[in-house]
Amino acid sequence: MGFSQQLEYRYLREEYNLHADLSVRVFAASNDLPELVLPDGSVAFWASVGATVSFDFYLD
Repeated sequence: MGFSQQLEYRYLREEYNLHADLSVRVFAASNDLPELVLPDGSVAFWASVGATVSFDFYLD
C-alpha cells in the first residue's frame, strides 16, 4: 500500500469513525510455542493506519 493510499485510508477511518484492528491468534501446546515474528513493513503499516494490534494465545 502506497503512502497516498495510507493517507486516504486514514481520512476515511476518521471521517466515518472506523477502527482498524489486527488480531493474531496462536494455538499451541503450552511447551511448544511457535516463533512469532512480524516483519518491519507490517508493523510500520499497521502503525501508520492507527490500528490496534492484539495477540491471543491459546495453550493446551
